[in-house]
Amino acid sequence: MSDYSYEIGGVTLKPNALYQVIPKPDPDAPTPLKDAGSSKLLQNGIDERVPCIFNENFGAWDTGFYPESPCYLGKTSTEVKTAVKFAQDNIVKPYENIRGKDKLSHLKENAFWDNYGVTLRNGRVFSTNKAEDLLDLYIALLHKHIVKKGDENQHFAMKAKYCLVDKEAVTTVKEERQSLRMDAIFSFAELLKNDRDGLLLVLEYIGIISPMSKPADKDIKSLAMAYLEDPKKGAENVKRFVDTAALIGNDEKELQINSDLNKLFLKNKITKERSEYYIDGQLLGNTLKEGVHKVKTDPEIRALVNDALKTIEDKKK
Repeated sequence: MSDYSYEIGGVTLKPNALYQVIPKPDPDAPTPLKDAGSSKLLQNGIDERVPCIFNENFGAWDTGFYPESPCYLGKTSTEVKTAVKFAQDNIVKPYENIRGKDKLSHLKENAFWDNYGVTLRNGRVFSTNKAEDLLDLYIALLHKHIVKKGDENQHFAMKAKYCLVDKEAVTTVKEERQSLRMDAIFSFAELLKNDRDGLLLVLEYIGIISPMSKPADKDIKSLAMAYLEDPKKGAENVKRFVDTAALIGNDEKELQINSDLNKLFLKNKITKERSEYYIDGQLLGNTLKEGVHKVKTDPEIRALVNDALKTIEDKKK
């Protein structure tokens, strides 16, 4: 087996690599599967076998192992030569060294292909260091039984039932998310202990609590953990919390203005007309977050906000 880098179906195959099968998203799937972004059962262990295709017109199995393979129609001689060399050097020869010469012949009278099928399941991992895995992966990609994640909506991916990802990339993303989640939990604990008021501003900014509420520590913990561990939006929420918490000490004014505007809205000092927010007849924006920017950059709007806040405070006296 040579040191190679060969692209097939948008996937770059290389030595010492792991590729993982994942569900293909399907917006028309039944609701439980649709919520998971899939049309297939998600449990590991649910197998499906897919074949190598026999081309009746050519009277041969379409393997791509030989220049005559139907899959090379329309390809240049250089492209065919490169593809066949990759397949022979890295799939056919290593496999036949184990299973016997001409085992992968593309001739019609070949019981191997009659009985052959690639086993696909959610979670299956292909190792390019294993001859059997590389054969299966190659055939599944060649006949588009699986496609690269990101290509599932392309016209050529219509019959694909699964997607494929680089296992290393999957692991990296998972590790990054776990690391970011730990950062979020650590940041939350530190703020709760050392800057409770700052934490409340963060939680108001991301919409967990109201600026008028006075939650106990146990309620803050419960609300924050539910937000960070949301089964559908947990990863997105974790990043948003970390990014927002980073404003403490950097742009805390952003958090305070957001809290002030929400408070004024609840006190009817800011009004909403259709999809726009106003203070004393002056437009803040389509969202209160847009209003924060307006307050920071427009002295007239900032003065109106300060006056409205002073009115509220005076009424408390």
